[in-house]
Amino acid sequence: MPPDTHHRGSRRGARAPHGGYVLADAQRGLEGAQAERDRLAPVLDSRVADAEQALTGARDAAIAGADRGFGARWLAMNAHTLASPGATVLRAVTVSVFVLLFLLPCLLRPTTLSDHRASASVEQERADLEAETAIAVTRAQVREQVETLWAERELASAQLAAAAQTEIEREEHRRRVDAARQAPTAVSAERIPEAAADVTTEVTLAAPAALESTPPSKRATLPMVPDVAGAAMRWVRPFVPPIIATAIETTTRPLRARGRSSRRPRRSISACGAATGSR
Repeated sequence: MPPDTHHRGSRRGARAPHGGYVLADAQRGLEGAQAERDRLAPVLDSRVADAEQALTGARDAAIAGADRGFGARWLAMNAHTLASPGATVLRAVTVSVFVLLFLLPCLLRPTTLSDHRASASVEQERADLEAETAIAVTRAQVREQVETLWAERELASAQLAAAAQTEIEREEHRRRVDAARQAPTAVSAERIPEAAADVTTEVTLAAPAALESTPPSKRATLPMVPDVAGAAMRWVRPFVPPIIATAIETTTRPLRARGRSSRRPRRSISACGAATGSR
């Protein structure tokens, strides 16, 4: 046997009586405790039973006389939730869910009549503003076109009036030149024999006939002043204001009167020639 094993065996042999004493002492304490328990157990059991009966009676009395209203339940719930963290979290979640359910119809509600009226009012105001803007723009364009047309018409009227006045002045100048060329010459009257008178009568009768037999193309190609003035008035009148037409008509009226008076001597000369021929 090794030395260590020998020493251990000697130690165990030395401790064995001491352990037996401790075990015997513990056994005696256990037996005494069991005897004391057996002695006190009926008394303690009776006390526990009495306490349980008292607790049951107090609970029944409290339940029977307790307030079952909303306030009492609310206070009880608050006390329970404040006393328990889990109940507090559950209460917060429940309140949040019900608040969300309460606000959900407001968030998902359809468009109401008031919303339709508000949107219609906004659209109407916008349409009115756009219409007023379009009308103002159209009026400005119309005014611009009218002013342009009036300016063009006044310009055309002024041009036509100037052209007519130029033509009238030119025709007056030509008429004055023709009148100067055809001015009568002073002659002296003296008695002539009958043979010479017959020759003069034949010449006088032949002059109107020759004038009538002359083709129109060989006559004077220039129109008369009244004809030119009348044609100018007919062409200018639709394009000029009434006041300008009246002014032009007033200006050309003496010329037309002169033209009418200038035509009368020819007729008298023809009549004189016819009378002389009859003689």
